[in-house]
Amino acid sequence: MKGMKNNIRVRRIRRHIFIAFVKLRCDELKALYLAVSA
Repeated sequence: MKGMKNNIRVRRIRRHIFIAFVKLRCDELKALYLAVSA
């Protein structure tokens, strides 16, 4: 039972990291697009 709770926490942390990474990539692509189109 304790292991399950820990697993859920780990999954939640991984999802937060993944979302943050995707947002970072989006910002980079946006900046690149603006630099090219300017």
